[in-house]
Amino acid sequence: MAYNPNNPNGQATAANSAPVVLASNVVVTGSLVEIATGGATMWHTASAAGTNPINIKASAGKVTGWYIYNSNGSARKVAFHNTAGAPNAGNAVYFSIPIPALSAANCPFPAGIDFPAGIAITTTTGLADSDATAVALNDLIINILYK
Repeated sequence: MAYNPNNPNGQATAANSAPVVLASNVVVTGSLVEIATGGATMWHTASAAGTNPINIKASAGKVTGWYIYNSNGSARKVAFHNTAGAPNAGNAVYFSIPIPALSAANCPFPAGIDFPAGIAITTTTGLADSDATAVALNDLIINILYK
């Protein structure tokens, strides 16, 4: 049998094809497909009284989503820190999520937010990055998805 570089539809195979170049006005769409393995890890806590300096992952990673609920009648904040060690409230805030009174924040990031050093959080009552005012017991229910 002789080698035939065409598939059953008469089209050349990829190895024998020229590269495809799309015009700038061409839109290519796709979708994410869930697989059974390799998903995000869930981390969960209810806040203690204090700033809750917690290291979630002590090496490089990605935050892929969160669900955070504030049970207090005033706003609360969860600050993320890019560190492999214990974070300090009010210092080196990577970004923060203010949670309005008696509200929740729920956000997925399928591609993830990079944390080159590690993933850590602190919790405070004030909105400024420099704030280190402690929250009360059970003010926040925190669920972080990460890889």
